[in-house]
Amino acid sequence: MYYIERQLTLSEEVIMKVTMTLFIVGLLGFVLTSSAFADTNVSGTVSGLWDAAGSPYIVQGDLFVPADSVLIIEPGVTVIFEDNYEFEVNGIVEAIGAEEDSIYFTTDPGITWGGFIYQDNADTSSFTYCLFENADTSPSGYGGVFYLYQSNAIVEHSTFQHNEANRGAAMYSLWGHVQFRYNVCWDNQVDIGGGAINFGNDENSVVEYCVFHDNSSGLNGGAIYFWDDHCQVLNCTVVQNSSPAVLSSNGSTSSFVNCIFWDNTMGSVYSATYSDIGGGWPGIGNINEDPQFVDPDNDDFHLLANSPCIDAGNPGSPADPDGTIADMGAYYFDQPGFVPGNLTMYAEPLNPPVVIPPEGGSFDFVAAVTCDLTNYAVFDVWAEIILPNGQSVGPKFLREGNLISAGDSLSRELDVYVSPFAMPGTYEYWWYAGDYPDSIYTSAYFIVEKEAPSGSLSADQDAYALISGWDQTERIELPSAKPNGVDIENSLYLSSSPNPFNPVTSLSFTIPVAGHTKLTIYNLAGQVITTLLNREIEGGSHRMSFDGSHLASGIYLALLESGQLHQVERLLLIK
Repeated sequence: MYYIERQLTLSEEVIMKVTMTLFIVGLLGFVLTSSAFADTNVSGTVSGLWDAAGSPYIVQGDLFVPADSVLIIEPGVTVIFEDNYEFEVNGIVEAIGAEEDSIYFTTDPGITWGGFIYQDNADTSSFTYCLFENADTSPSGYGGVFYLYQSNAIVEHSTFQHNEANRGAAMYSLWGHVQFRYNVCWDNQVDIGGGAINFGNDENSVVEYCVFHDNSSGLNGGAIYFWDDHCQVLNCTVVQNSSPAVLSSNGSTSSFVNCIFWDNTMGSVYSATYSDIGGGWPGIGNINEDPQFVDPDNDDFHLLANSPCIDAGNPGSPADPDGTIADMGAYYFDQPGFVPGNLTMYAEPLNPPVVIPPEGGSFDFVAAVTCDLTNYAVFDVWAEIILPNGQSVGPKFLREGNLISAGDSLSRELDVYVSPFAMPGTYEYWWYAGDYPDSIYTSAYFIVEKEAPSGSLSADQDAYALISGWDQTERIELPSAKPNGVDIENSLYLSSSPNPFNPVTSLSFTIPVAGHTKLTIYNLAGQVITTLLNREIEGGSHRMSFDGSHLASGIYLALLESGQLHQVERLLLIK
């Protein structure tokens, strides 16, 4: 009996110890988890870094980014507004999420927030792979998520849903410069105009590869409203919005190219071409046929293989990623079996050799691209000039979306004028055909000699070249025989090509004499991304590669330092 009782007592002790151990381990795990993912309360002035470790960020008052300050928001961050607080930005916000790790701007159920406010902000904020929901500035406020007045913004690969405003539930921009690309706007609503976006007096804004569906307006422009605006809308899908889905008024000259307007009426636009428009619309290349979406009832607006919108876009538009003629709508239909024709580039002066005299001069040359008989091809053409000091200038004279039939040629006779004060020596004029900036299909080059200018040189004498003969004349700035009044021997040169780039660019630089040289890549927050060079090198021309495949799209800075000299090059990575 004692033995049995003793055994029971030992079991109780063991159970108590195990239970206590599990409790301590669980408590420790809770503490560690809470520490790793602790809430961060924010309000008032903000800048610096919001990272995933501090997420979610609980907004408990209006937010403000001062001028000359930057707020960087990393992938995986969630920003939760506790009330209708505004987010005013006088500096820069860089909210760069990832395709599989977005950034969320949201609220708890039943709560709304007051959106971003930009006024007279000359800097450019960027938002990529973000989700914006539950912003509400109605009934009188303009811009649900974004209000921009004389300000700039880049918004790409983002979703706007369940937002409300008086005008422009996703974005309202007046006298702004907006790049609005690869976004989805759905279930947004306004009282007056522009269920998703409302732009006015914007000269250089672009809206590309976006889907607008199931948005509504109490008056006009269920999806888009333009007022005295000159924005270009390219490859957008506008479906199932309250009608009219698009309205352009008060002198707007906005153009719509390669778009699909279906299951909502068009309204009024200045120009629509190469678009599928339900009910029909006058314009070159327009059709009125069922676009054959994959599953429109479940918001899948990709194209089926039998869609009339495939290869029906403007032949002069950039080719689809598969190399075929541009499709209509936001989502192209991938044709993986397509193999474009092989291209050959030819570039040659009409009267070689070319020698530019001391007083400057002109020469003519022919640039031609020939396609073999296997298939048609869509390609871009651009130029790059290698200077006598090894520095490159380019890309220049970019002409995108050229269509050439099998067995055909595209030829242009061009004229180049070189000013007297351009740096003397041997120039290489390179011409490329390919998919800029990702790939080069073919290239050719020729040599030009520039003789030294005669007489004395002053600091304000221009050095440049003018290339004309293909739609317009383009001025190319060149280093002078004595740039900025300083001898070439005491100057640094730094350039990149291609730029913009994806994901690799070549950095060409020249240092006057041998010495310790450093080449560093920074982000806009001043953080070092990588150091490409940090050692003694010989004077002269050098070239190094920078690979940004592990980085997010955005602006980076290359800083070249040698002795007491330094030079900065701005790099734009686009993925």
